[in-house]
Amino acid sequence: MKKTILLFLTAVLLSVNSFSQIKIPEISMQKRDADNKGKLINTDIKYADQFSRKISPLLNLFLDSVSTNKGVYVRVPESMSGLKDLVFFHEDEIKEILLPVFIKTSSIPASESMISILGGKTQSVIGDIIVADLPISSVKELSLSPEVVYIEHSSISDVKINVSRIEVKVDQLHNGTGISRPYKGNGVVVGVLDSGIDWKHLDFKNASGNRIQYLWDMSGTGNAPSGYGYGTEYTKAQLDANQCSEIDGDDGQGHGTHVAGTAAGNGGALSNYVGMAPESDIIFVKGFRTGPGFADVDVVNGCNYIFQKAQQLSKPAVINLSLGGHFGPHDGTSLYEQALSNLTGSGKIIVAAAGNEGGRTIHLSYTTSGSSYNDSYETFVELNNNASIFGADMWYSPGNISVGLAAYDNSLNLIGYTNPIAPGQKIQDLAFTVNNITYGYVTIDATGTNNPNNSANNVLIVVDSHNGQVNITNVFWSVYTCGSGTFDAWAFTGGQFSTYAPQNYFKPGDNLRTIGMPSTASKLICVGSYVTKTQWIDVNGVTQNQPGNPVLGQISSFSSIGPSRDGRTKPDLCAPGEVIVAAYSSFLTQTPASSILQGGLHQKMQGTSMASPHVTGVVALLLEKNPSLDYDQTVAVLKNTTRKDGFTGTTPNNTYGHGKLDAYNAFLNVSGGGGGTQVILQEGFDGTFLPTGWTKQTQNSANTWIQSNPQNNNFNQIDPNSQFSALVPWDANQNQNEWLITPAFSLGNGSASIEFYAGYSTNWLTGATLKLHISTDGGSNWTQLWTADNDGQGWIWRNKVIDLTSYSNKQNLKLAWQYVGIDGDLAGIDGVKLMGHTTTGIDDNSNKVVTDYSLSQNYPNPFNPATMISWQAPVSGHQTLKVYDLLGREVATLVDEFKTAGVYSIQFNAENLASGVYIYTLKVSDFISSRKMILLK
Repeated sequence: MKKTILLFLTAVLLSVNSFSQIKIPEISMQKRDADNKGKLINTDIKYADQFSRKISPLLNLFLDSVSTNKGVYVRVPESMSGLKDLVFFHEDEIKEILLPVFIKTSSIPASESMISILGGKTQSVIGDIIVADLPISSVKELSLSPEVVYIEHSSISDVKINVSRIEVKVDQLHNGTGISRPYKGNGVVVGVLDSGIDWKHLDFKNASGNRIQYLWDMSGTGNAPSGYGYGTEYTKAQLDANQCSEIDGDDGQGHGTHVAGTAAGNGGALSNYVGMAPESDIIFVKGFRTGPGFADVDVVNGCNYIFQKAQQLSKPAVINLSLGGHFGPHDGTSLYEQALSNLTGSGKIIVAAAGNEGGRTIHLSYTTSGSSYNDSYETFVELNNNASIFGADMWYSPGNISVGLAAYDNSLNLIGYTNPIAPGQKIQDLAFTVNNITYGYVTIDATGTNNPNNSANNVLIVVDSHNGQVNITNVFWSVYTCGSGTFDAWAFTGGQFSTYAPQNYFKPGDNLRTIGMPSTASKLICVGSYVTKTQWIDVNGVTQNQPGNPVLGQISSFSSIGPSRDGRTKPDLCAPGEVIVAAYSSFLTQTPASSILQGGLHQKMQGTSMASPHVTGVVALLLEKNPSLDYDQTVAVLKNTTRKDGFTGTTPNNTYGHGKLDAYNAFLNVSGGGGGTQVILQEGFDGTFLPTGWTKQTQNSANTWIQSNPQNNNFNQIDPNSQFSALVPWDANQNQNEWLITPAFSLGNGSASIEFYAGYSTNWLTGATLKLHISTDGGSNWTQLWTADNDGQGWIWRNKVIDLTSYSNKQNLKLAWQYVGIDGDLAGIDGVKLMGHTTTGIDDNSNKVVTDYSLSQNYPNPFNPATMISWQAPVSGHQTLKVYDLLGREVATLVDEFKTAGVYSIQFNAENLASGVYIYTLKVSDFISSRKMILLK
């Protein structure tokens, strides 16, 4: 099987700097001239062929380095040890090599058919992008299909709380401070794709057992999830029965367990370590398939899987990706990033770590000039110690840039150089040999002109050792350019660019634009890290200090810096990432005691890997309030509500983004819930009586529920517009058993309550009483919730709030007030308000500034039986929202009233409708908009 090298970033290492480079000696250099040009390497230049425009250059290099005879079993040669750690593939005992790839196509059916014919397997279809396994011999053949636009290889990504919870003000949401109730992620799925998870950890369990609803172990064999064909899927029932062999071991250092604990841990192990969304459901994907590191295709398949499972649960989901790499354009146009962006939508959010390269000079950019090596600009490369391969990826548009490589000895005397490779040309695996000494094998592929995804030019630069046949660290390499244009290049493996510039024709590398992919995708939320903890007490009671003397509140030294290549401010915001304490995997055996906290159940880590799950968990709380939030709405509210201080400076900037995460402020400003409350049913009995949908059961027709005004109470203090209430006059001689019943309703996943005013006098409680009941079967059977209590007072209105959370996720509910007895007194109710995340509830957020009309796609869709519909209007006016079948018949009126400008949402319950396609139409003033939704029972 394919082996990968895990390049852990600062997220999981004790040292702030994860890499050690061979530094360029700072000695003087003579000016480049004819006597100091070294030897021109005998360069076998090749030209772009029919495959160059359709296959990514690193994949082309891989294909040309391996025998690709159809149906022939061939292993990847050991001489490719460096290269094969950059392109993800499968080997087995009898079949030819399989390559997981991304395929952009103008015809999904045609490409899927061809993939099958060629012996491949489609795994995910996301917009116009297919994720598939292809036999290595079929890749070039598939690229010749006219509908195929581009084929991209799968790279390998690296893995990239008690104080922090208060820092971002999540504790206020957990406590319900200033809002109607606590918010803890109830009814929302937190998805995590990472190294693995300790599914036995108490932070992921509650009274109902394991909170992990599904776990896909991509490294497992047998019982693969439907449609994917690899790995092992475990259900909650299997986890509860301890029927699971997945581990989060030393290869990932417990990274996934820690990340999941930050996002969704509930403090079950130790109550002072609670994550951001402690009552959320969890769906976890172990992305380490054949070793440490994540294949791009596995990241996309894993995210697709999480969203599919969440939709089956009828719940919104937010996914955390604490991983990243640097091969690609860093502008959101790679097929990898396009696929992830295409997965997002209403109730589907992805949050990604910015990367931990803020302290490394992996980026290079300048404007080129000259026409040959002798008048070019160049930059030294600092290789990692024991590096076996170095790779850089260059992108530019517009321009015409030629690229070459040069080598220098330890005294910085020039040994030799290649010809400059112009656009449309390439040298591939060329022996860099001078005076019969081979210093490395070099590739410069500039055939990627006018890339079909972004119209940019792409140059791949590789220096390889052929599995240590030569020591590429024995010399100092440089990359030189000539021509015209301004480029961006990233060292994606083996080292970084040097800042040493001994002559004016040398250009230094920098740490700008070091945001990793996929965090530069157009619809992923990018998160940087700042310091919130520098000291902790370890499991042995020893006080430990974070290396590097970080300053509380300041950006972490490792946090990657923006912008993206296309100029977008990155990161979007920052969150606590140094030092973070969260769940410790019990499968670990090599973690130093200095990193384990007292109790032995939690460990400290640092990195943007730890910052992004803070935002992930907060997004879960926002989705609890408004399940239909999409990327644009979510990122906007997070950016607009960030906290600024003396460290952040003027924002936005490319270090802190828009500022520091403020969960409480974001929650108060997100559309949905009106400060945490969604009104399902509200009735003041001031209009037509009985109100629409209400019913009553009568025993004494002369003295049953009526609309009237209690004579001995000034109710306008509570009901200023009218003094009408629902009342029952008393009867001294006849039994009374009078029921006032609400319309049927359903409750969703969140908490719920019923608030009302009860008017009565305790003087009559011996003869009669007032009660509240609930029915779970539409009114056939009733359970008592409340009865009038004897507080010793006369006739007054009493405000009552009854918790209904125990009836969450139930349908066909009804409430009823019952007056029962003989010779009682006047009794009444008013100000009824049913609150929670449930059906037919209107969500008023009129304080939000709205500039245009919109009607959002319902979520979930398809649905059964309830779905959420959201819309906004920039002006006040009469609003109607109605549902029609395909014959144009009205089946439901959800809204028909005057409303102020603002953002609204309502949950539609179709339990009494048949499966099929329905149309919902919003009309506000002259604006009319309709959308389709699918009821699938």
